[in-house]
Amino acid sequence: MTDDGRTRPDQRWNPGARYRGPMPARRPTSAAADVQPLVGRLRRGPARRTAVFDRDVWRPATAGVRPQVAEALSAAAERYRRGAVSTSGLVRAVGHALAS
Repeated sequence: MTDDGRTRPDQRWNPGARYRGPMPARRPTSAAADVQPLVGRLRRGPARRTAVFDRDVWRPATAGVRPQVAEALSAAAERYRRGAVSTSGLVRAVGHALAS
């Protein structure tokens, strides 16, 4: 403070001077924090996109549905794998096959 009670410009309050970042960002990661995936659950990523087609529902012989539905499901999955159908298209094809 100066003699007349005013603060000097270099001593003004600076809101960023005492800023602290979030504490979890500075906390070291531990091996105990790694959670093992649940058995039978799929996570995001390429492994999920390929592993989802390893289920019996996509195989006509073991799907447990009518033959024409099983064929439509396997054809939709094959088109999706080739990239001819988007994810929305696959969902529509599956819904259409199951509704028929």
